[in-house]
Amino acid sequence: MLAPNSRIVRFGTWLRVKRNFYLFSIVGFGGPFWLFEIWLTADFASGAGWVAFLGLLSFLGAWAWGFLMWQFFASQYPSMRQVERNDDAT
Repeated sequence: MLAPNSRIVRFGTWLRVKRNFYLFSIVGFGGPFWLFEIWLTADFASGAGWVAFLGLLSFLGAWAWGFLMWQFFASQYPSMRQVERNDDAT
């Protein structure tokens, strides 16, 4: 059973804020996919412009994924919408 102050519960509560969900999707998915795309296309093209383009593509794709997933969860689970942080209740 999960304790009320476990890391997973705090992480889930942190993700219920829209800004944090977008931040997680961009950093958690955009960064790794950027590195994967650079590794995947290293034989075809290289250079700073190509790396910047792949970074832009990866981070915009991660933001779009985060946006669509937020919309999906907001429509399927309306009771779990954005919560206000209450640091006094710790």
